[in-house]
Amino acid sequence: MDILKVKTLSLILFLTFVSSAFAQPPDLSNVPDNAKLPFDKSIATGTLPNGLKYFVKENHKPKNKAELQLIVKCGSILEDDDQQGLAHFTEHMCFNGTKHFPKNELVSFLESLGVRFGADLNANTAFDRTYYMLTIPLDRPDALDSGFTVLEDWLHNVSFDPEEIEKERGVIMEEWRLHRGANERIMRKHWPVLLKGSKYAKRLPIGDTSVILHAPRATFLRLYNDWYRPDLAAVIAVGDFNKDKIVKMIKERFGKIPAAKNPKKRPEYKIPVNEKPLVSIAVDKEQPYSSITLYFKHPKKEEKTLKDYKDKIVASLASSILTQRLMELTHEAKPPYLYAIAQESSFLDGLNAFFALAVVKSDGFEKGAEALFKELFRAKQHGVLKSELERAKKESMRFIENAFKEKDKTESKNYAFEIGRYFIDDEPVPGIDYEYAIYKKYIPKITVNEVNDFIKSVIKDKGLVITVSAPDKPEVKLPTEKKLLAIFNKISSTRLKPYVDKLASSKLFDKMVRQGKVINEVEKPELGITEWTLTNGARVILKPTNFKNDQILFRIASYGGTAYAPDKDYWSAREAANIVDESGVYKFDLVSLQKLLQGKIVGVSPYIGRTTEGMRGSCSPEDFETALQLINLYFTEPRKDKKSFESYLSKLKEELKNRDLDPTN
Repeated sequence: MDILKVKTLSLILFLTFVSSAFAQPPDLSNVPDNAKLPFDKSIATGTLPNGLKYFVKENHKPKNKAELQLIVKCGSILEDDDQQGLAHFTEHMCFNGTKHFPKNELVSFLESLGVRFGADLNANTAFDRTYYMLTIPLDRPDALDSGFTVLEDWLHNVSFDPEEIEKERGVIMEEWRLHRGANERIMRKHWPVLLKGSKYAKRLPIGDTSVILHAPRATFLRLYNDWYRPDLAAVIAVGDFNKDKIVKMIKERFGKIPAAKNPKKRPEYKIPVNEKPLVSIAVDKEQPYSSITLYFKHPKKEEKTLKDYKDKIVASLASSILTQRLMELTHEAKPPYLYAIAQESSFLDGLNAFFALAVVKSDGFEKGAEALFKELFRAKQHGVLKSELERAKKESMRFIENAFKEKDKTESKNYAFEIGRYFIDDEPVPGIDYEYAIYKKYIPKITVNEVNDFIKSVIKDKGLVITVSAPDKPEVKLPTEKKLLAIFNKISSTRLKPYVDKLASSKLFDKMVRQGKVINEVEKPELGITEWTLTNGARVILKPTNFKNDQILFRIASYGGTAYAPDKDYWSAREAANIVDESGVYKFDLVSLQKLLQGKIVGVSPYIGRTTEGMRGSCSPEDFETALQLINLYFTEPRKDKKSFESYLSKLKEELKNRDLDPTN
């Protein structure tokens, strides 16, 4: 970009103008740690006499729509030997004939209401539950009632028409063959190792082909009658409606479903934590990248009290710090991997897993594994630093503060899935006001020792599973199980050097700038915009919006782009902005810049398109000054960093190697 041509430059700002007087979260300063977490008061909930649970929440984003969900605690883990795959098959049959929608009339009917299959209508089956999702437009008076009819039919009135079963066998077999892409096919190979020693390992949701091809209707009915029943189900409704009316509708409609007589006890199956590390290696012809993942499985703690929630925040802070350390290595001239992340996450049946994932080069599994293990054990041996923790705290507080400010802009679907996690995994739902209050209570008090104790408790050989996923290509140099375990044993027994937190400066912008002026202002009420012309000739276009409460979007553009580059320079022009973005700015390499910006909600990225070039980004109104400083620095002080350049090219070459393997590209 020729940064001197400011007269052709336009800055477009979508500005949020809202009242700064947000409702205040509750004061928890004097509430004891053992106080129980409340359930979000904005959600109406109850249990019908037949055992069905319901959850209803008014939410007006998006307008004139409702998110309806049915969750049944029936998954592949409950299948008998002669039913393997039928929990998933039953999910399909719910769309192939019910009491009110014979054959395949259901999809046609819903499409007549404006429901789009896939986007607004979908379902999936897992080990321990089946999830049905339906987004209903409310522009017809009877639409919501029709939506509940669909949910009721799924739970109580599936036909299992023999002709439709036979038709669907081929569909299921094709899905079994393709199984929704390379990633799921690879996970199908990893699951028996990740779940070793449990019934889960023998009950993958995709099932057994002989059962799928030959199971009689009676076998379907046995599974459906055993587990599709109101005491194992929940109806969730979130949307632009009157909450009390919806609760009444649910009670009247779903209360008529009879309770199960002599219900079969739902068994609980445990997953043992392996005593020694395990390894799983899987390849697929359509896998577009190579990766290695470390799963550190460990018992899941209850989340019932304020102290439990605090422990969850501690785990999140540890994840943030370790991810930052892992990502630093991607900016070396010869990075050990292309991308990496660390995260504490729910796993299955009473287990959590702290996992670390690295996307590696096709010949870099051993190098990537060694780098992952080194950083995790470095943190275990020496702990995290106070400077790292303080940045992670700031970032965490800004994240929850942003969620609090945007609560009335949150999509209904997000609330529905949050409630679903409560029903299935007992994840707490205290509401964003209360969660923000918890963060305000505990974030300032969390210590380095607490974070270090968490890391020490999860990084160990017991419960560790190492998975390798790769393209099925001759040039991919797969590691052996023996070699991966040898790397683990070597690193875990080596005394590593402490981590050094490098930060060039604490101040982003220390330049003297000459202040400009607005020399012309034009109001365009028909477009809702104001246009300024600055002393240097640049145009600034401002448009107030209310889409978000805590966000400013901006784009800076001038004519130019790759179309103006000579043929010999095309690829350089195409990648130049990405290289600048990877190089940091001014005195800061990208790692230092990211550290400096932790705790701020701001992002600025240069771009070069086909016919335009400039910058784009977003920020919180609170951080708009920082955004402007970054814009200034990208114009005046782009950073030329040889190491970043070599790092970017190294990663780009590897990404392009297997790109054509993914059929979706």
